[in-house]
Amino acid sequence: MNTGVGKRIKEWIYILAVGFLLAIVIQKTAFALYIVEGSSMMPTIKNHERVFVNRIPLYFGAINRGDIVVFPNPIDDRYFVKRVIGLPGDRISISNGRVYLNGKILHEEYVDTITVGDMEEVTVKEGHVFVMGDNRHPNASWDSRSPDIGQIPISSLAGEAEFVLLPVPHSLK
Repeated sequence: MNTGVGKRIKEWIYILAVGFLLAIVIQKTAFALYIVEGSSMMPTIKNHERVFVNRIPLYFGAINRGDIVVFPNPIDDRYFVKRVIGLPGDRISISNGRVYLNGKILHEEYVDTITVGDMEEVTVKEGHVFVMGDNRHPNASWDSRSPDIGQIPISSLAGEAEFVLLPVPHSLK
């Protein structure tokens, strides 16, 4: 009788080990959860919300304007969550509270205030994206407008934020 119980225990240990390894592989290659720290993406994403991040679009080069992406902060070990405003070759400028994309006003329904501060036109480099937080209040978002952050290499993106999982689930699309 003990051999049957021992065999079942070994099977369960094997199943749990395989499940654990599979979870690690999925988290590293396909999906992940990130906790948003700060208010730079308000009102779209609030402080301490958990976002579900899909890594799969990165494998196919499927990052688009308006996508919300996660990437490592180039200064420390935190991750940032920001919106893609410009793709390679796009021209971005800010004047009189408005963001301009390729010489035309960018319509941003997700922003609740005008963008503070002007910015000379920049062209997004090949292999990079220009990102901004949705919260455009003064000093609310540290993003591509800052020389410390600048344009983000597409190769450094951790993935695309698809939806908020906690505390209240909602889509980011």
